[in-house]
Amino acid sequence: MNWACVDSVCYIHPPTKAQLKHKGKSRWLGIGGLIPKTTRPDVMDNLNKLPLDCLSDNKDGSPFVYKDDALIQQCNHISKWHGLNPRIELTLIGY
Repeated sequence: MNWACVDSVCYIHPPTKAQLKHKGKSRWLGIGGLIPKTTRPDVMDNLNKLPLDCLSDNKDGSPFVYKDDALIQQCNHISKWHGLNPRIELTLIGY
């Protein structure tokens, strides 16, 4: 792979206690809905380090998904939310 494009990264954080107590928000979360996360950590720097570094070289030097995260040329869509099933969803396009 000569370079990679991160098509989308979606960070789903656990809901806050206040969101779980709020009737409308807890009902929305209960049916799989997502609530925008507007608090720290910031999207561009802190959140992207972990998943992008984890996909680069293994300890033995062989590439896992790509050799170095410096090969990532662009990132199209990044978002962060609150939801009941915390996770990171990452879509890559390799060239």
